Amino acid sequence: MLTYTIHRIMIIGCGNTGLALARELEGLDLPPTIIEMDNRRAEMVAGLLPRSLVLHGDGSDPEFLKHRLEEGQIDAVVVLLEEAEKSVLIGIFAKSLGAR
Repeated sequence: MLTYTIHRIMIIGCGNTGLALARELEGLDLPPTIIEMDNRRAEMVAGLLPRSLVLHGDGSDPEFLKHRLEEGQIDAVVVLLEEAEKSVLIGIFAKSLGAR
């Protein structure tokens, strides 16, 4: 069984579950990078999570996601979108770019 040390986490989609996860991660001294498509929600989340990096953008856009993953050297990606199929595809794409 392989084990990994995770330091840099990206959350794609920050609804209630994403917000709760981000708060937990901040409490563990692992502030995440968050990508949120809704601008008002992104601003609200940024105000609630002072240690996290909140980006307004489309996590399903391959170029946007690729750029963010390469730029941030992300260890793990958590995709929390309402559409399950879209979440799976984004997760597979993120994994192909090196995220766990």
